[in-house]
Amino acid sequence: MISWFYGDDRVRIAKAVERLVGEGEQLVVDAEVVGEQDFWARLMMPSMFAAEEVVVVKDVMKRPELHAELLKWASLGSPGKTVVFWDEKVDKRGKLYKDLSKAVRFTECALPKVDEKAVFRLFESALFGRLAQVDKDLEAVRMNGGEPVAVMALVSGQLYNLGAVVLTNEQPAKLAKSLGVHPFALSNLTKFRGKVTEEGWREMVEMANETDRLMKTAGVDAWLLLRKFFYRVNAIIS
Repeated sequence: MISWFYGDDRVRIAKAVERLVGEGEQLVVDAEVVGEQDFWARLMMPSMFAAEEVVVVKDVMKRPELHAELLKWASLGSPGKTVVFWDEKVDKRGKLYKDLSKAVRFTECALPKVDEKAVFRLFESALFGRLAQVDKDLEAVRMNGGEPVAVMALVSGQLYNLGAVVLTNEQPAKLAKSLGVHPFALSNLTKFRGKVTEEGWREMVEMANETDRLMKTAGVDAWLLLRKFFYRVNAIIS
C-alpha cells in the first residue's frame, strides 16, 4: 500500500502515520539528505516483517532526480509493504503528481488560515502589557476558526523578527529587506529596543518552543497554553 500526505499540518500527518504504523515497525527515510543508493535500498529491501513494516519517506519532492525512477517503482504495483510519503508541498502541475495520482491516494493536510493581523496584535498586546486585550483578541481568533498551532507558528515568526530588531541597531527598512518582510511589520517592534534584552528574547523563544511541543503532545487545552504563553511574554519585560 502506498499513501502520500502533504501540507503544513504536521500534527495531523503525524497522527495519520501513527495510525498506519499501528503495532508495526517504522523505518523513516529522509529523502532530502539520504544518498540515492541508500534511498532505493531502504525503499525496496525485502524484510522478514514486511507485513508489519511501514516505510515513511519524507521530503522526496525536494529530490527531483529521484522522480523518474520513483514513477517506475510505483508502476510495479504493491511494494509488498506499507510506504508512506510525507511532503510539505506537492507540485500538482508536475508529472510525478499527475502520473502517481492515478494509483496513489494523495491527502492534503493544511492548517486553517489565521488572521495574521489579529495574531500580530495579540503579540504586541502581550509586549505592551495589555492583558485584557490579549484575552479579548485570543477569544476572537478562536471564534473565527483559528487553530492554536497555526497561531503559534505566526507568533514564532514574530519572535524571530523581534530578535532581529532588538538585538541589532539596523533600521527597519534595511532589516525588512534582508528578512523578506514588510517594513511596517518591523517598525512597531523597534519600540521594544532597550526593553527586551537578549536574555529575555531567548527565554521567549524557549517558551514558544515548549508551548508548541505541549500543543502537539500533551493533550492540554491548546488555547490555555497560548494564553499562558502571552502572559509569560508580558512578565519577562514587566
